[in-house]
Amino acid sequence: MNKKKQKLVIIPIEVKIREFLSRIYLAYNIVKKTNLSVIIGGQRQLTNSVKFSNCIYLDKNTYPSAREKYSVHLENDICMIDEEGPISFHDQTVIKHRYNLKKLLKQISFFLFCGKLDLKKIDKKLIKKKVFITGNPRFDIIKKENLKIYENKINYIKKKYKKFILFTGHTSSSTYYNKIISDKLT
Repeated sequence: MNKKKQKLVIIPIEVKIREFLSRIYLAYNIVKKTNLSVIIGGQRQLTNSVKFSNCIYLDKNTYPSAREKYSVHLENDICMIDEEGPISFHDQTVIKHRYNLKKLLKQISFFLFCGKLDLKKIDKKLIKKKVFITGNPRFDIIKKENLKIYENKINYIKKKYKKFILFTGHTSSSTYYNKIISDKLT
């Protein structure tokens, strides 16, 4: 890889059960639609142990003070997406705490938001040239065209339990499972 012509995208995973499929989906789309390469790995290892430069690091709303200590944050373009999903779901107190734009502007190269409603919650004038609406891989993976990823698991659950109500802590899959269940029971 010629580092001057091609950048590497670093995608950290903090909680594997929650993030793995959506990060694989994101990496697939990056590789498919760009000429970028992707590394996916554990957040602590990628942040603390490995040295990268001239890369794009997909930050998950790390505390600003932590971004001042680690070389991965200091030597790369930081692209931030809120791991908790659309910020339009949060109240203003949470947004002020998580989006202190005066601090973030010095640290973040690009901000990724789930949709236009997110932009109504922040002072977008401060960051307008750094903003992209991209959706969120945790939610995009459950769009109709991607549901085949879950097909085997869904069929197994339907066969084993017949009629059931499933509550799961894995957000991207629970939304889809709950839709299937509600459709089946009505």
